[in-house]
Amino acid sequence: MFNFSLSFAFNYLEYLGNVFPKIVFNYVTYLVVDDEDAFRHEFFVRIARSFPILKYLCIFNNEPQASGDLTLSSDHIQSFSIIEYPHLTSLDVSNRDKDHLEQFLNETKACVPCRTELEVSHRDLKTVTKNFTTEETRRNCAK
Repeated sequence: MFNFSLSFAFNYLEYLGNVFPKIVFNYVTYLVVDDEDAFRHEFFVRIARSFPILKYLCIFNNEPQASGDLTLSSDHIQSFSIIEYPHLTSLDVSNRDKDHLEQFLNETKACVPCRTELEVSHRDLKTVTKNFTTEETRRNCAK
């Protein structure tokens, strides 16, 4: 159980895992998430809600998302809401499970209109975008 008493504003938070308090971190712009358990779509929904001005996100997690969280395409019924990250400019998913990259590049899962930096392996980028031919990743990948 967490006991938070925030008497100051901070903009940098590292090594946040799957379990974190249901509070809004109004000043955090830099976030590193790390856990040995898989991050699911709901985790990223909570990140977007809890960090409204997030600009930098780094993901440390090599566990693939649960099978129900995997690829959504226009051929499938969308069972998730699209997560909006209105201020996110930098995303680091290098050397992580490719599901996390797909989570942010697939426009049926995420809207990242301000992203200008993406740190990722070229191999994973080609895999997730199906060699840059997948329509669902075109908009979030074009930046």
